[in-house]
This record gives sequence, C-alpha cells and structure tokens, in this order.
Amino acid sequence: MDHRYVAIHTNKWWKSYDERKRTVTVDVSDYICDFEDEDNFEELMKLVEDGCVTLPLSFEVCGTCNGFGSHVNPDIDSHGITAEEWDRDWSYEDRDNYFSGLYDVTCYECNGNKVVPEIVSSYLSDSQKKILEIIDNQRSSLAQDARDRCKEIEMGY
Repeated sequence: MDHRYVAIHTNKWWKSYDERKRTVTVDVSDYICDFEDEDNFEELMKLVEDGCVTLPLSFEVCGTCNGFGSHVNPDIDSHGITAEEWDRDWSYEDRDNYFSGLYDVTCYECNGNKVVPEIVSSYLSDSQKKILEIIDNQRSSLAQDARDRCKEIEMGY
C-alpha cells in the first residue's frame, strides 16, 4: 500500500494549530467516552474545553513529501516503474516530465506546508499524556481504516 494514498484518505488529527503559541488544538468530542473509563476522569475533563484539548506542539518534516511540499501523483508510480516499462512505455518527453515535476501534486499530508504538527510529549502533564494516549489510539485506528479503504479500492470493492 502506497503511503501517499493512506495520507489522502486519513483525516487530519488536529483541528487547528497556533504557530506563535506553539500549540495544537485537537477535537476529542468524538471519543470523550474513552475518558470515562479512566480513574482520573474529572481531571482529564478539566483539560477539555468545547470538546477540544490544547497541547504543546513542534513541527516535523513531512514524511510523505520529505519536506518538498509536493510528490509524484501516486496514480503515476505507486506500484513502481520497472526498467522494462520505463523503456517500453515512457517516451523521452514523458521521462523528462516525470523528473521535472510535471506529474507532481501538492502533498496529501502537509498540504504543501512541508512540515506537520507533532505533539511534544516531554512537556505534557500526566493527564495530558493520558489524553495523548487516547488520541494516538484514535490516530492509529483512523490510519488503519484508511489503509483498509485503500485496499478495498485496489481490489475493486
């Protein structure tokens, strides 16, 4: 499964971020019920305002485009291009277009920003760490759902 397809089919895990304050706001309203099972439910809920939690943030280079802001459209090369296909199916003009970026699209993950927000776990309180654990579980679940959808599309379902 090509990671670029997963990136386009995965919803952003953050609602917004503030570059000046270095904070990211995450909507947790859909999984507040996960907090109820925790011993420190009341303490966790103090961190939630209007269904959202604000956490410290840093920026990491986007793993999908490697910081370029764009990548080749995965419809062109997601399954690789063999030497035989390259010689047989690609004209010199097509090859030049490929390497010049003509087939590039704005990055599906960072939307051309070259970086993506990441939560700085070393600055979190214990309650915030618990919320981060729940958020990470949701992110993993969403990514798996996206991979499953992509596989279904590939198989023609």
